Amino acid sequence: MSKKYDILCVGGLIQDFLVQPIPTDLFDKDAVHVDSMKFNVGGDAANESTIMAKLGAKVILGTEAGDDETGRGLIRYMESQGVDCGNVVYRGQQRTNIVMIQEDGQRTFVVLKHKSRGFGEKTDFDYDLLDNIRYISVGSIHIAEALDENLAEYFKAAQEKGVVTVADMVSNHGRQSLEDFKEIMKYTDYLIPSELEAQELTGETDPEKMADIIMSWGPKGVIIKLGGEGSFIKDADGGVHVKPFPVHPIDTTGAGDNFAAGFVTALSKGFTFRQAAEFASAVGSLSTEKVGSTTAVESYDQVITFMKKCGRDPMAL
Repeated sequence: MSKKYDILCVGGLIQDFLVQPIPTDLFDKDAVHVDSMKFNVGGDAANESTIMAKLGAKVILGTEAGDDETGRGLIRYMESQGVDCGNVVYRGQQRTNIVMIQEDGQRTFVVLKHKSRGFGEKTDFDYDLLDNIRYISVGSIHIAEALDENLAEYFKAAQEKGVVTVADMVSNHGRQSLEDFKEIMKYTDYLIPSELEAQELTGETDPEKMADIIMSWGPKGVIIKLGGEGSFIKDADGGVHVKPFPVHPIDTTGAGDNFAAGFVTALSKGFTFRQAAEFASAVGSLSTEKVGSTTAVESYDQVITFMKKCGRDPMAL
């Protein structure tokens, strides 16, 4: 039976204020001159869902937006990008981050402390929606207190409906116990941590050992993002290092979100685990070639053409 949506993308929606380029000795100067200052839609789920839509997926966004004109304006923008916003909840004031981008493309976030527990309260989740989606992609475990508390229950219900569950993550900073995290992992099909996040979870430094430990908690596949070194992936067929694609990075903001969006979209199109990881690597690499999280990646055909030019056609794997 066909489903209305390919993917439910859950997580954050933020207004980013991007400033570029910022010198590393910023606070030693009275003033600095930059080339660009602009507002942009950001947040893990906003970034992922936008890229998923560009890549041809039918995606619905599950997020919290400010109950103000800024928040509603961001949602109107998301809808203009082809993202269904039928699972948005409106609360409080819209969050805004300052993103300071250095000359080499690395970035630092300035984040305002806020009181909201974020998207993920039990009443935020639409359980009826599980009958109309094929995949759930969570932008970041540990990004919102409410999400951490209630995600295991929703993932469990999703798997019972045959929905594939995928999650990226951010560092825990001691907020959630490992046992509570393992409870989420029981119902997670694929986890996509960074190398540092995987180290914090497992206490290991070898990517394959990290992946083995995480898979023992439940996931059938793990992708460990290694930054400029690509990624290490492992499932029941074994582990392999996936090389990055050659690009000239300008801004790495949202590269991980692009990677996750590429991976889940590729799975939804019938790619194998290895093929999807290669496609994700291409999407993540391409995303760094323009300022902004969602500006560089334009379409599925663009990514495939790029991969073929690099001699890495995913269908040849």
